[in-house]
Amino acid sequence: MNQTSPVSTGAAAITGAMLGGCIVWACQAMKLPAPPAEVAGTLGAILLTGAHTVSNWLSNRNAPKQ
Repeated sequence: MNQTSPVSTGAAAITGAMLGGCIVWACQAMKLPAPPAEVAGTLGAILLTGAHTVSNWLSNRNAPKQ
């Protein structure tokens, strides 16, 4: 799938928004001020993208050479 397709970017935005609630909860658990919902959703999307990038990097690094 194309990395800039509406489906992949929409999926990242929706999942990022879902992770936003977890970010707000974690901030409250650590006694930090909780970010607004939009900011938390953006941070969630950034975390999701970063985790995907690291996963791909590790997968390519450990792949057998052909």
